Amino acid sequence: MESIEHQKDSSGIILGQRKGLETWIVPHSTDTKYLTHGYYRYIGKFPPQIAAKLIDDYYPGRGKILDPMVGGGTVLTESVLRNIECEGWDINPVSLLVSRCVSHSVNASLFEKYGQRMLEGLAALNNEEVLTFKEGEKWEGKGINLKYCQEYFDDRAKTEIEYALYVVEEVFKEDKNVSDLLLLIILASLRRISFANVKKMNLELDFKKKTRSSLFEEFSKRFYKIAQINRNLPNVFRENLRAVYEKNAMEWNSDKKYGMILIHPPYLTNTAFSESTQLQLAILNIRHQNIWKKELRCRGSFLRETNGLQKYLVNWAKIIKCASESLQKGGILAIVVGDGQINYVRIPIGTISVEFGQDVDLRLVKRSFHLLNNNTGQTQSQKMRGQHVIVFEKS
Repeated sequence: MESIEHQKDSSGIILGQRKGLETWIVPHSTDTKYLTHGYYRYIGKFPPQIAAKLIDDYYPGRGKILDPMVGGGTVLTESVLRNIECEGWDINPVSLLVSRCVSHSVNASLFEKYGQRMLEGLAALNNEEVLTFKEGEKWEGKGINLKYCQEYFDDRAKTEIEYALYVVEEVFKEDKNVSDLLLLIILASLRRISFANVKKMNLELDFKKKTRSSLFEEFSKRFYKIAQINRNLPNVFRENLRAVYEKNAMEWNSDKKYGMILIHPPYLTNTAFSESTQLQLAILNIRHQNIWKKELRCRGSFLRETNGLQKYLVNWAKIIKCASESLQKGGILAIVVGDGQINYVRIPIGTISVEFGQDVDLRLVKRSFHLLNNNTGQTQSQKMRGQHVIVFEKS
């Protein structure tokens, strides 16, 4: 690595040099879970400091920001924080729920009222007391019908989940945003209350798991933190800035124009994100393989999909072309993507992405390298060193 003096910019990112490229390092001590970013641990999300720097440095000052692979909602949250109208797409219902929740505040009094009611009910359930949700209305569990992943939960966990979903359904009748946030806390708790090995990205059963806890315990830990954050959100989040749609980035309508498009796509040979949300999708009565098949259309995991590399490159080129066509004049396309590896041979996706952008007449404005300094960015073969940060402008 070339040695120059490292400098920290206003976003907290340390700037340096590596092989002639500017490097970005998010220090270990940096808080990557501030505000709503810590609501849900979404596998594969990038540090919010990266999205913040890209928006602060390159947003052209007009037009909506689009993230067509919205994932954990990082781009939406940073856009809303800056009072910029934004839009997110995804094909994973868990991603859509997370993105809606992290980019929007909810009615604090209703959320805390029903969150407390949830905790009281779960506590009573664990003590085998009679449960009520509304005055004079007795709750009786009828058994939850989990079509998928039912082997990950014991009877106690299933009963807790059944009651929690009952509460969410009742709250939905009064306020959908509040019910969404309560549901998100339940989904965020599932790994801890199940037999899933929490150290593995993919789900592995561990019937000897020693850290398994109750939904009451896990919901309680998350609820009070989120309630405190949510109380302050109206001071930093302006309402009605974001829109979230279930939409495939491969089915792009270029008629709508955006000021900035920011994409952090899945990496070649990475695990499909739907695999890490199997439990959450199961609670929503969705078989994760149905989402997984759609994900492979967009990217292609080389080890599981015939001609995966070809499909990845062809589809990625289409997405970049569609993004270019959807930018207004002077608009910005920012890409954060890592290289892939097949049979220990590096596939230079970063360099290929630069070529794809220039092929559709985008002007390269910036190319940097985000050095990873933790265990994010695992591939199926070895730890990734970093990801490319590429910025184009539409002339």
